[in-house]
Amino acid sequence: MALWPRLLAYLLSFYVIANFWMSHRAKFKSIIKTDARLMWLNMLFLLTVGLLPFTTYLIAESGGTLATMVYAGTMVVSGVSLIAIWQYAAATDMLDPKLTIEERRERLRATLLSVLVFAISIPLSVVHADTAKYFWIALWPGGIALRWWARYRWTKEHPGVPYPQRRGGRGNDDAD
Repeated sequence: MALWPRLLAYLLSFYVIANFWMSHRAKFKSIIKTDARLMWLNMLFLLTVGLLPFTTYLIAESGGTLATMVYAGTMVVSGVSLIAIWQYAAATDMLDPKLTIEERRERLRATLLSVLVFAISIPLSVVHADTAKYFWIALWPGGIALRWWARYRWTKEHPGVPYPQRRGGRGNDDAD
């Protein structure tokens, strides 16, 4: 098999893992306490991320329907476990009380988008595996659209008030 499909599979997985890591980091910067259940949810997330090298190998070597479904399924479970961490922390008052509703939503949106894109790609892979993989590109414009929508909603709900700066999100290391 040619080198470039393997390299593309590796780069895609690196991009996805990096995004999961940044999302995980941003969420845990806002979680001020923890318990055993939250830690087990976190272990589930880490387990699924640990599967990514294996699923990347599968998709790089065969790239067929089953490999595409396994890869996308792993992404869905990773995203769902990250959502579960956030939702559990919110439901049990483990989040920083200074966190605004907008910031809470922002921490959740990108993860929801990833889950949705990868979940849709699973039935697409039955029709055509390559089409499902190309559908993953929707993560990029989808992320841009989510950020635009958040700003748009903010200006409608808070006229004249500047959009809040991201606290503890990507590229913001003020708390380190």
